[in-house]
Formats: sequence, C-alpha cells, structure tokens
Amino acid sequence: MKYFCIIFVFFSTFFSSCYKQDASKYQENNVSLSFSVVEQSNGVLLMWGQASMSNFIEFIVTKNSVSTAPVGNVTELKSESIFTRIKDRNTTSIIDSTLALNSYYRLYINQGGLLIASDEILQKSKNYVLNSSSVNQLLVDYQKGNLYILNSDQSVELVDLSKMELKTTYENVLLPRSLSCSLGYDQDGNTEIYVPIVDQIQVLDGEKFNLKKSISNTNFQTLINNTATDMNSNIYYSDETVGILGGIFRYDSKTELITKINVCGDCRHYTFVMSRDGKRGIVGSLGAVARYFTINDKNQVNASVISQSIISSTSSQLFVLAEKSPTLIVGNSGTIFNQSFSVQKNLINEVPLFLQSIFDQEENYIYAIGGLNKVIVKFENKAGYNKLGSIFIKSSPRQIFIYDSSAFILGNVFDPNTRINKLIIEKVRL
Repeated sequence: MKYFCIIFVFFSTFFSSCYKQDASKYQENNVSLSFSVVEQSNGVLLMWGQASMSNFIEFIVTKNSVSTAPVGNVTELKSESIFTRIKDRNTTSIIDSTLALNSYYRLYINQGGLLIASDEILQKSKNYVLNSSSVNQLLVDYQKGNLYILNSDQSVELVDLSKMELKTTYENVLLPRSLSCSLGYDQDGNTEIYVPIVDQIQVLDGEKFNLKKSISNTNFQTLINNTATDMNSNIYYSDETVGILGGIFRYDSKTELITKINVCGDCRHYTFVMSRDGKRGIVGSLGAVARYFTINDKNQVNASVISQSIISSTSSQLFVLAEKSPTLIVGNSGTIFNQSFSVQKNLINEVPLFLQSIFDQEENYIYAIGGLNKVIVKFENKAGYNKLGSIFIKSSPRQIFIYDSSAFILGNVFDPNTRINKLIIEKVRL
C-alpha cells in the first residue's frame, strides 16, 4: 500500500506538470497583437503574429472605406466590414488583391465572442477616385501626361496620369452629353479642348479652360455632332447635313480654312474617326453601313470601301483604326475587318458584353473590355487574332486607353460601407 501511494503521487505530479507545460503555450495574459500591411505587385499583404491564448476561436480582419472605432464583441461587427475570418491560429497572413479604394484594416482575435483589436491601418489605393458619378468623355493629353475627365455635371477633372492625382477641377463648363469633344494643341504647343456647342466649335484653353475662340460651321445654323483631331491638330467635324451638302469638314490649324470631305454622298457622316496622319478614316451612323476611306493631299476622297452589312455602332469610340497595320475594329460587336471590309473576327465572342477595344502603342496587340467580367482581354494583332490571355482588374470596366505602356481603366466599384457605386481610374501595367 505504501508503494502504491508513492506511485500515485509520482504520476499525479507528472501529469500536473505536463498539463501546465501544455497550457503555457496559450497564455491569455500579455497579449501582443501585431498587425502590418505590405504592398505587393498583386495587392497588399496583411500580416500578424500567432495567437497565444487558450480560448482562441478565430482571426477576423475588417476592411472599411472610412475609419471605424474598434468593437469588443463579435456581435457588434457589421457583415459588410468583414474581409476574412480564419480559424487556424497558425495562419498569420493573407493577400488582398481587391484594393480599389482607400481602405482601413483592423485585426481582431475572437476569444469566446469577446474581441481583442489591433490598431487600425490605413492603406491608400493607387487608383484615382472620381468626384463625379457620371462621365461623358475622357480626353488624354499624351504630350503632357494629363487626363481630362468630362463629367455629366458640367465639371472637368484634370488628372496627372504619372502621379494619379487631381491637379485641378473646372466647374460650370458647358459640355455636350456625348463623346464629341477632342483635344489638340495650338502653334505654341499649348493644350486646347475642342467642344461642339450647337453650330460652333468652342476652342478652350487647356490650362485655364477659358474660351480662346469659336469656329463656326460653314453650314450655317446646322448642329455639329462630333469632332476629331490629327497629329497636327487639324480639327475634323461632322454635322446634321445629309446629301451633297454633308460630309466631314476639316479646319486647318494653320490657315484656319475649312474644307469639306464628302465621303459617301447621300449618307449621314454622323460617327467617324480619323487616323493620326489625317489620311484615312472610318465613317458611319447608327443602323447604317460603314465606310473606310483614304484622302489625298488636296483633302479629296481617294478611295472608299463599304461594309457588306449594316454595322451597329453607338459612338465613335467603337470605330478603331490602326495606324501601322491594316486592322479596323468597328461596331458594338467589336468586329475586326481588314481594309477591304472583310470580316476577320468578332471580339464579342470572346469578350462577353463587349464595350471597347484599343491597340497597344506598337500595335502588336489588341486589348478589349466587356461588361461582364473584371478583365482586360489580350489578342494578337495579326491574322487569326488569337486570344493570348486576360489581365484581371479591380473594377467593372467602362472605358480603356493606353498611355506610357500602361492601360488605364475607367471602372465602377461598389463601396459596401456607403452602399454607393464609385468611378475610378485604374492603372494596369501591361
């Protein structure tokens, strides 16, 4: 019996010691909740230390567009604020690849419903968030690296594309509600914005946005529909006139003379686009055939080719003309033609709800966006026009342009905290 008591005491002491050693791994005192954010190419890396308490249930990371006070109970957390919940106490990081707006992160440890909170961390987004919720048109100043955002509320935001920062905002600017404005330069290299208002083109200073002069339509009191420019800042415009009086009108930036280019005689020259050298173009209108044309040094039509069927096109944004290759992309389906207007491919078959396409600066590739997925789809710009892949983006795209080897997306993001959709300019390295 004596030996039995000694053995019992020994094993009781042993198991008690083991329990204390095991429990010591998860002390509830002296909790140090470290939390940090590190930028990465594919997003931001959220990092923290292991949980050391015995009643650990989960990590909770919150993400908000506005600063919020910490809460002490899991029932106080709003579902729209929760970015992730992690049950594994040994998991100490996660990547957020969805950062589209400035975001405030906070780490919580849930221990039996009670929460331990870290300090809040603000991570600024590299996207530009627009002040307006509705945009008429984007104009890119490729020489100075600026973007003019023409808003529906008659304001204009001037954005530095290298810094993705607002330079200034112009208020109460009379703007048409269409993709009809264009950008060029005066003889001294100063930026100008060309705005069609009724039967005139208003020439606005690109720095002060004041009126420099007005150009009157040669067809008196006839509404001007669209404008475009070439690399020499000659201005092209179309109006409501049809028949032999209609055409595309060219305003020479040096001589200030206006000449008429009648491409199709009896058609409406409503929607059109010109090449950078001003020698080629595409013209059409809603529910009509399109025409590819070339002009000579006397601004006369040299040759013209008509599409074999009606091409549905809602804006000049859907007329894309390559400068170095024979590729044309025309219409709501993103139909690729050659210069004989023979169909090569319909981008909409691989870009659901097709919206727009552009060429890269060297014209080796075609980039397209659609309304269904948050991606930029890349194609070869050569026979076959094979799809090469997709580039994921953070916003629902609306428009795309390329500047300095990057794609810029005008896109829509939903803010779950404010329940408001916001427009952003998102920069994507190609």
